[in-house]
Amino acid sequence: MLNSGNITRDDYRRLNALTEHLHEPDMFLYWFDLLLTAWVAWSALFVALASSTLSPTQILAVFVSACGFYKGVNFVHEISHHPRKLHSLSIAYNVFFGLYTRVLSYFGNSHADHHSVKKFGTKLDPEYENWSRRHPANVLRPAIASFVSPLLMFIRIAVIPLMYLFAGKGFLKAIVRRFSSIVMNPSYENGKTNDEELGSVKSLDLVAMALTWLAASILSYFEILLEAALIQYSTLVIANMLGSFRALGVHRYISNFEPQPAQNQFFDSISISETAFSPLWGPLNSNYHSIHHLLPHLPYHAMRDVH
Repeated sequence: MLNSGNITRDDYRRLNALTEHLHEPDMFLYWFDLLLTAWVAWSALFVALASSTLSPTQILAVFVSACGFYKGVNFVHEISHHPRKLHSLSIAYNVFFGLYTRVLSYFGNSHADHHSVKKFGTKLDPEYENWSRRHPANVLRPAIASFVSPLLMFIRIAVIPLMYLFAGKGFLKAIVRRFSSIVMNPSYENGKTNDEELGSVKSLDLVAMALTWLAASILSYFEILLEAALIQYSTLVIANMLGSFRALGVHRYISNFEPQPAQNQFFDSISISETAFSPLWGPLNSNYHSIHHLLPHLPYHAMRDVH
């Protein structure tokens, strides 16, 4: 338990009143940022495909593309906090980023558990590990997992949905509970398995699977499937690794796995002020993480001002 000062209900009311003019998402900024990020990521990807194998141009293009897709995946976080207002944006996200990274928009549905007063910092929190109680070498585990994750995600999106055509609802429910969330805690199970949720996941998975194999067939026809697959694997490894380094830096990870006061989400979280590397390390202002846990309803473009 963190031994920190007390944040009262009056403090929260005052904070909400002070930031009320910043609560509304700026839809123009969201769309501009998403489309610009998509343009950078996909342009660099096409440059990588068109360049000579392992040439400096290709290597640089792969890195730039990876950074673009890494930032793009962070829109899942925004969509999870503003699902109704960003519904149209979530469709565009799936088209430009979700299908390529195989992190579809519903993977953020579990994020609410990370902000739950009853679940934050406990074993029911999908995005929390008590790193302070583990051997320091364990912090390398997420980075190592970055090399395996693209292969597992390919199986999850391009192979497993085929079973939906034969298996019953129980199988789909198990997939949603165990393999459809962005997690740091490997034991996490997503409890959101109502019929509406299951139907949405099933439909999106089947579309993603069909488009994955269609793209593979086209690339195979032009005899560039292997090179394209290696470039995609490289971009996803880099993007996942950037994500793992960011995740290690946004919390203190010293919870005792028991429910704690809401204010401890703020004291356990870390904000890193603007630096030259902040847009890369913490895209969409995710470097202001303590502000986010204090006022989770704020859109990303308000974080700097509130900080």
